[in-house]
Amino acid sequence: MDPKGLAFLGAGLGAGLALIGAGMGIGRLAASAMDGIARQPQAAGTIQTALYASRDYIKSLGKRHSEDDYRWVALDESLAHLESAKWMRQHVPADRIAMRFDNLIGMVDAVASGIGVGMLLCPLADKRPELVRLQEPMRQMDTQVWVLTHPDLKHVARIRALTDFLYERLSADSRLRHDFVASAR
Repeated sequence: MDPKGLAFLGAGLGAGLALIGAGMGIGRLAASAMDGIARQPQAAGTIQTALYASRDYIKSLGKRHSEDDYRWVALDESLAHLESAKWMRQHVPADRIAMRFDNLIGMVDAVASGIGVGMLLCPLADKRPELVRLQEPMRQMDTQVWVLTHPDLKHVARIRALTDFLYERLSADSRLRHDFVASAR
């Protein structure tokens, strides 16, 4: 084999080994993340999602409008695993979607600017005065908030202090729903 061919073979083998190594590293990282343990047996709260629009967008539709008149702001395929994206696929025709986003904050900004309506996280949307909630939050879209730490760190005093602080603050946060029974500490 000529030296150039050998170089290409070596480069191919090296790239393949690098990919295998990276894949193993990612697998170990994911496994370590799954080893994380909850500070408390219950969630610290629940983030709700509801349908919002800007006040100006609703005015532009006129007094007699229905959901069939809405243009929608949606999530793109990178966030297809979220319940709001699943709901949109089932209930909103693709031709009614005006814009798609790969992040939740951009989606809030688009709805606030009047592009259309969207299923938004209540803690993000409720603080925007130009937005109005069109429906009550849907329970199937709720996301629980947990405080997790790695099992090897759960007894480290500063980590324990941080997780206690985060859990207490999140448990008292009025932007989250808290209809679960708090655990005894």
